[in-house]
Amino acid sequence: MNERTAKKLLDAYRACAEIQLQMIGVDRSAYDANRLLRLGIQRLIGILGEALNEASKDELELIGPIPELRQIISTRHKIVHGYDSIDRDAIWEIASSRMADLSMRLSRVLTDAGFAGDLSREDDWI
Repeated sequence: MNERTAKKLLDAYRACAEIQLQMIGVDRSAYDANRLLRLGIQRLIGILGEALNEASKDELELIGPIPELRQIISTRHKIVHGYDSIDRDAIWEIASSRMADLSMRLSRVLTDAGFAGDLSREDDWI
């Protein structure tokens, strides 16, 4: 894996981690009531999808450890281009229950490629 791809995967990992952090203690009613949180989560999912999209251009085999890769990229496109029809239920589902598993798999991919030391660094990120 080249450094550019590792950087994109690291961005995806950090977006997952930030979504998890923002969702701590947030139930569905609190999520629905907090417009700023919803917008932030959408932005982070957009970053996640774009980072994986760019990484997958160099590493076609990412579909193995991240089988939902195309779905994540598609969700990013819906957020960016279909801003007027975003499915709040789908975004809630992604943010509240899918990030821990995805971040664990991204961590594994980065670790296996020799980029584990970069996981805790926050410089160079958004």
